[in-house]
Amino acid sequence: MWLPKLIPSLFLCLSGLFAQAAENVRVHGIADLSHEFSFYADGRFRSQYLPDQVVLSNWGNLYDLDTDNINLIALLGCDGNVRYNARDVAFLKKFLRQGGCVLIAGNAGTKGQNLLLSEFGARFEGKAVPPFSLASAVGGSSAVAGNNLSVLVLKPGGKWETLVQDSAQAPVMARRKEGKGTLIAVARNLLGSNPDGKDALNREWVTPVLKEAASGKEVSGEKPLPAVGSTRMGNSKVVDGVTFHYSDYLAPYFQDMIKIEAQCRPAMEKRLGVPLSQGMGNQVGLLATGGGGFSAGGYVGLAVFWENFPKEKKGMIEFLCHEFTHSWVLPHPEVWNEPIATYVGDVVMGDLGYPEEGKRRIEDTIRRASSLDPDMTVYDIYGNTERPGAVRLDGGRKNEIHWGKSFWVFEQLRGMDPEFLSKYFRAKRKYVPARMDHRYNMDDTVAVISIALGKDMFPWFNEHGMPVDREKTPFSRHIPSGK
Repeated sequence: MWLPKLIPSLFLCLSGLFAQAAENVRVHGIADLSHEFSFYADGRFRSQYLPDQVVLSNWGNLYDLDTDNINLIALLGCDGNVRYNARDVAFLKKFLRQGGCVLIAGNAGTKGQNLLLSEFGARFEGKAVPPFSLASAVGGSSAVAGNNLSVLVLKPGGKWETLVQDSAQAPVMARRKEGKGTLIAVARNLLGSNPDGKDALNREWVTPVLKEAASGKEVSGEKPLPAVGSTRMGNSKVVDGVTFHYSDYLAPYFQDMIKIEAQCRPAMEKRLGVPLSQGMGNQVGLLATGGGGFSAGGYVGLAVFWENFPKEKKGMIEFLCHEFTHSWVLPHPEVWNEPIATYVGDVVMGDLGYPEEGKRRIEDTIRRASSLDPDMTVYDIYGNTERPGAVRLDGGRKNEIHWGKSFWVFEQLRGMDPEFLSKYFRAKRKYVPARMDHRYNMDDTVAVISIALGKDMFPWFNEHGMPVDREKTPFSRHIPSGK
């Protein structure tokens, strides 16, 4: 009669022991960026699920990784234009046999992830039906968060163990032993994905599962970690003074990327009136994504598949110029840093054979702001206003003003002088020192605009809802007197 009462207590005791054991596991992980770049995989995954552990970002060929002191590889995505090759598959199988954990996140539409999972008798297919719950293999009563999950179809045979299931008991997360290691397949939306790292979905049970799975391979804090980074992609080639870094997966697109970069850079220099500053934009990393890039001054990351490149060129012109403009304006970012970067891209798009498209994009951006401020006198470039009775805007509408009004200002200034952009950046290089005791601001910007146009533009900006003060910037002394 005592056995039924003992079993629950024993289960709780064992669960506690497993949780404690998992807590003591040291994890040295890799978040793979080589098959799909995302800002989330570059640091946010670690901060959400393994904040007290080491998780590096892999930018280069997966199969080239030194995994001697690694026990977790997280494959969070695979761009539709990229696949895991035979060397990747052999590499992952070897890593699993050695005791490592491989996490594959995907859904029914992720072809690369499904092709990889098929090597292990699984695939994502169809839509899961909420609510979702933890299976007995995980234990506990934690809630399971997630939307639009795909069901895992698992090959019969007993190797796969369900960890999370939908209301019809179909698996959405499962694991299997492979050699000494553990393979985990998980519906992508059970994990966080936002670049801000604030959506740590299911952290309370995901973290112990990952730690337990990684425990099959011991790692040491005394041994070196693999050398990884955005300059270690597997291939580096210097073309006209620019070093391009790219993985073998993106090698088929290398020639297209260097051709369009070679078109854009001189067109940008002509429009902006000055060359890149010393050391800026001299390294380019090719990223397996169509979703975004970045500029870190000397290093520019470019999404190879932006707007269907290389089949379509015009969108890549805008995007490439956008990222390079961020480097071009340094050492002092602009007050309208994102808008001016895209605006330059649209202008250069027109210079390189797509004038109608460049004009359309500029006009569409302005239209979104003019619908909120028809005469462009109510809001400043951040969507704020001091006018009594004016509507206060929410974040989304403030963003429309920020982009649209910035574009409108650029168009107005180019209307006053078609060479405004080049004159402005030449004046900025001449009069604004590399080091300042304050951040380059709107007052400074309008002073430099005034120098470029040869007349005091402070009254014009104030009349159009953008409060500025000539007395608050040291550069106003360079504005021609009486102008």
